[in-house]
Parts: sequence; structure tokens; C-alpha cells
Amino acid sequence: MRRLLPLALLVLLALVGCFEEPVEESVHLDLGEGGAVEITARTRIPAIHLDSPSPRLDRRLRQRQKAMAEGWDGWPARFAAAAPAAEEITFRRDQGRLVEAVRQGSFTAPDAVERFFADRVTARYLWDEEVGRGELAFYPTVGGPATGGERQYVERALRDWSVSAADYLAAVAALYRHLEEFPGKSRPAFQVLFADLLSDADTEAARLLLNDQERRLVAEVSDAMDGLLAILLVGDDAAFTLNELSRRVYDPFPGEVTVSAAGAVTEVEGFVERGDGRWAVPKRDLWTAFTALEGRWVAPDPARAYVAASLAADLDLDTLLAADLTAAPAPTPTELREALEAGLVPEPEYRLGWRTGN
Repeated sequence: MRRLLPLALLVLLALVGCFEEPVEESVHLDLGEGGAVEITARTRIPAIHLDSPSPRLDRRLRQRQKAMAEGWDGWPARFAAAAPAAEEITFRRDQGRLVEAVRQGSFTAPDAVERFFADRVTARYLWDEEVGRGELAFYPTVGGPATGGERQYVERALRDWSVSAADYLAAVAALYRHLEEFPGKSRPAFQVLFADLLSDADTEAARLLLNDQERRLVAEVSDAMDGLLAILLVGDDAAFTLNELSRRVYDPFPGEVTVSAAGAVTEVEGFVERGDGRWAVPKRDLWTAFTALEGRWVAPDPARAYVAASLAADLDLDTLLAADLTAAPAPTPTELREALEAGLVPEPEYRLGWRTGN
């Protein structure tokens, strides 16, 4: 995947957005006083994936564009079931091609949330006017919408990917143990590892500071990282990334769910704080499950940092180097798979409680 293009700038341009999923779906609930709620559903197709060399992905995205434009992509039925008092939809195009659809609805009854999620998740939205207190709760009742064939494929792929992920952790652990002994080599080692995010001059200067053993350790991490990150990329003849398919198997929610409430949050269970006033239901997919294990075997996780830097087109190497490098004995593929499977199971309850200033 990496090191194939000769110029660092061209590689960086190619990498920006390459870890974005072909279809991104999210739903945000803005919970107001009196049981009112505004629901915003967003479907986005990153332009980088249009005109994909994969015929199956190209066909999938064209079908999704048609569904978005004609209103049969799943969201309209959810909004109709919840009976909005007002509704609007906006589209965004890139060079004439549809890349985003945003549907927004306003609802006055708390049970609209229950109707909106009714097919896969039991939802409860309660509002106590007397004390100015609200509560939202989700109870997943089934898994994701994957077909039987998709479930079998993900089960097989998880076995193989657990081997790749365990190899990656072992390679990182070997590098970190060496860098613990020679901490002065940490910066050039990471510069070489993240070569495609840096200039050629910086990379070459860093490479000269490493000896043969250190270059080999970095190369082993780099090669193992390619196998690890393959789940985030679409194969030559595929329609989905493996990570997307894993979410279709394990995640019962119709998209990434975030919530904001008109008051001070007093109770949280299952949700995680986003830092922008929003609370999120963590996604259930292989990459999320793997990154949640950071610190259990290695920390910091260079693959996680690499993906974040690639998406943002910005590598914060100083922050990465400021962290203490820790490495425990790498897990076996079976041990890692068991840990991943545990992280793929949704919580039995997601609950958020808040109070207004009344």
C-alpha cells in the first residue's frame, strides 16, 4: 500500500482520505426541552472513492447515489415512521456528482425516537417536565443487517486478520523494546516508519541515523502495518472494506449515533464523550475494537496514529514521541481474536440523563 509512489508529496496526496469509508452514515439527535427532538441523518460518499477501479464498488456507489437522490436509501422510511412535524433534505454535489445527502426532521413527541430506531434497537426517550429532567436509553435487540453470506465471510476473515494483527503487535513490541534501550533512536525510527507523511529529505536524513538492525525492525513494523490496515481499504474486486462488513455484522445502529442534550448531563452509561458537546455510541467494527486495545499490548499504537495523520493530512510526531513506549508480550492470534470479539459485542444498554436549569 505504501512506498509505491516515488515522491512523498504524491504519496501524501494519494493517502489523504484513503482511509475514509466509501459510504459514511451518521445520525445525530438534538434533544430539547419538553420532549422535543431534532434528528439529522447524513449519508456521505467521499469523492476519492468515485470512479473506483473496483467495478463492484463503483456499482455500489452508483446505486447508493441513486437511492439518495430518489429517497429509498433507508432514512426516509425511518423519518416517516417517526412522523416529523417538519422535514427537509439537502444535497451536495462534487463536479455534478452526488456526494452527500442530509435529511433533518423536527419531532415534538418523545416516542418519535422509539419509532425511528424500532427495527433494530429499542429506544426510550423520557422527559419529566416538573423537574426538567430528560433521559435517553438504547437497548440493542439484534445485530447488524448483514446477510448470511456476509456473516460467514467476516467470520473467516476475522481468523485471518487476527494473525496479521498479532504479527503487527509482535513487530511493534520488538521495535519498542529496542527503542527503550536506545531512546535517542525513537525520532528517526518513527520518521522512517511514517516516511510517506514527511518530506523525502527528512526521511533520508532519519534513515541514515539508523543502523541495519533498526532499519529491519522498522521495516517489519511497516510491512505488518500494511496487513493490519488492509481492512480499511477496498480490494480490487470488492464492494466493501472488511471493516464495513464487520460493522454490518455486529453494529445494530443504522449509522454512527451522536446525541446532544439541552442541559447538564448527569448520568452516562455506554456513551462516550466526543468533546464537542456531543455524546456518541461507539461503533462496533474491527478497527474500533482493535484501537480500543491500545495500551493492553503496545502503546502508543503507530497504526492508529498513522491512520489519524493520514485522514487529517497532518502528522503530530512530537505528541507521539512524548508518550512513553510500552510493550508487553504480543498475544497469540487466538488471544487477540477473543479480545476483538469481546469488543465487538454492543453494550446491553446506552443511557444518557440530563437536567435543564429549571
